[in-house]
Amino acid sequence: MTTEPKISRPDIYTYLDIRLFLSDIYQHLKKTKAHFSFRTFSSKAGFKSPNVLKLAIDGKRKLSVASIYKFASALYLNKSEANFFETLVLFSQSQTLKETIFIFKNYND
Repeated sequence: MTTEPKISRPDIYTYLDIRLFLSDIYQHLKKTKAHFSFRTFSSKAGFKSPNVLKLAIDGKRKLSVASIYKFASALYLNKSEANFFETLVLFSQSQTLKETIFIFKNYND
């Protein structure tokens, strides 16, 4: 009897690049959840566009504050992970060093 190795879920706290995290968590969910796809993600998150996650991974779509929590829910993140996800998104989308410093100084887990 052989068993397949357990696939580790990406640890969001080890990422500084939101696009890399989104890509890794998508691959993990694709392997561990039956029928998980960009289309099912969009449906679960409440987006009409079936490729919203793909666009975010490719850096072609920024996330609004409202969409951050839709993403977090559809990616099965707990409250603490969702808070860090928000910080990671804001950090990734910050335009200046001042914004970046403000985001990390004000992160509350």
